[in-house]
Amino acid sequence: MSDRKKWARTLTLHAVLILGCVIFSFPFYWLLTTSMKERTEIFVSPPKWVPGIPEAVAASPYATDSVYAEPQMPDDRPLPFAEQDLARVFEMLYEAAAAVRPERMALLANLVDGQRYASHGLFTEAAAGLPENLWEGSVEEVGANLAGRVTADLTDKVLGNVFRGMRIRQAAVLDRTQRVYTPEEPQTLVAGNAASVSDWPDSGAQPTELLAYAFEGGDKAQWQLTMPMPRLEDDFAGIRMPLTGDKSWHVLNIAVDAPSGHYESAKGYPLADDLTVEWTWMLPEADAGFRKEKDYTDLVRTGDTAGPGDQLVVTMTLARQSLFAATMSKFGRAYSEALRYIDFWRYLGNTVTIVALSIIGTLLSCSLVAYGFARLEFPGRDVLFAVLLATMMLPAQVTMVPQFLIFRYLGWYNTLIPLWAPSFLGSAFFIFMLRQFMKSIPKDLEDAAKIDGCGYLGIYWRIMLPLIKPALAAVAIFTFMGAWNNFMGPLIFLNDERLYPLSLGIYQFRMEHSAEYSMMMAASTLMMLPVLTVFFFAQRYFIQGVTLTGVKG
Repeated sequence: MSDRKKWARTLTLHAVLILGCVIFSFPFYWLLTTSMKERTEIFVSPPKWVPGIPEAVAASPYATDSVYAEPQMPDDRPLPFAEQDLARVFEMLYEAAAAVRPERMALLANLVDGQRYASHGLFTEAAAGLPENLWEGSVEEVGANLAGRVTADLTDKVLGNVFRGMRIRQAAVLDRTQRVYTPEEPQTLVAGNAASVSDWPDSGAQPTELLAYAFEGGDKAQWQLTMPMPRLEDDFAGIRMPLTGDKSWHVLNIAVDAPSGHYESAKGYPLADDLTVEWTWMLPEADAGFRKEKDYTDLVRTGDTAGPGDQLVVTMTLARQSLFAATMSKFGRAYSEALRYIDFWRYLGNTVTIVALSIIGTLLSCSLVAYGFARLEFPGRDVLFAVLLATMMLPAQVTMVPQFLIFRYLGWYNTLIPLWAPSFLGSAFFIFMLRQFMKSIPKDLEDAAKIDGCGYLGIYWRIMLPLIKPALAAVAIFTFMGAWNNFMGPLIFLNDERLYPLSLGIYQFRMEHSAEYSMMMAASTLMMLPVLTVFFFAQRYFIQGVTLTGVKG
């Protein structure tokens, strides 16, 4: 074979291997990148394969082109007129939107590129579904047809995609019994450093205020909210604030001066969404098991300095995030949210306990039984081994009910014991695998140990186990993966959420947050990473244990 053919063959082989790696790693790439995406990046067509980077926001409110970068014709049809004539169509659309939402459109017009992005959006939304016959005629006629489709709902949709700004409604107070108190008198909001406050137009029955800021000479903006202190049936425990973010990823902290003392938020909350969310800051000790999930931020008492007896003063401080910090916050947000909603560390501790005991029990029992079948001579050995192998033909569903009745009779129901105790009784497949491996070890080593006075257990411990390390490693890896991913066992034997392993905890999380795809992918990634890590570092032993035959010595 010539050198050219040899190189071509080598390159082809490596190209096929690389292509295989790319194909088989794609699901993990999809899982990882989806966990770093926002909701608007997931439900798009064509799909976004790379998570986007947040905008660098130095002032708010602001206009964004993240949705309407360019005006889009439906079904990729060409424009029925020259592109320079779009300016007139945009003008007509903007005038129609200003007629139905005058105050909000005026607010948008004051922002950089606000009118241009809104025009792009109005054209894209109004053009969708427009009958073909209405595209015929002059620019004025087409513009009038499009402007006739501009309604209040369509304008609100475009404004929601283009306008970004912080908004706040009437806050409420929580007591230690989880009762919510909304003061009858309105709250007062005063702007501090690098900030301003104005009324949000068309806010409806609930007055809404627009919070503006500009990081020109500093990295912090501040507002102070004062509200009447309601008469609580129990002590002050927290505050709930309906707040709309601006997707700037800057971090918001609060400090509360109540009659009972001074409180501060334990950590900042990034402005990651543009949806109105009821943010809750609460004392952890006031939870007392009321909430199944921790959907609040801890409020910590930092001093005895009390506020006015009849008022509650909330100081909101917005800290500027660099573009790098904002990007890291965006990519890690789903993970922090998943860890906040899932009792991850408790579930991880339960899983590690089950996995560790299962590995110990499997290695000990299977290696000991395999040694007896491989090296000891006793009557009926082959018959017993055949019976052992025959148990592999029994489906797990056949033994599920008898096993459950036995464990319940022993008082092990709703404990972790049924999830690891069976491993100390051995596994037919692993016993067979280790027996075949031990049979390949020369009998001379065993005879030499007997001459030196070593008994059967000594031979097992000092001779056999060191020589079958690759096989033991393979058994440990198989056992680790089986115990780590075991779902049916915990589902049958566990009823207490505090005993859940990760597999059952993430299943429950999926049932309650099925629409939060990024959080689901983050939780799945957290569960999968230990398995990948173990397999990556132990793959040499895994391959050896499965493929190695012949003499070990």
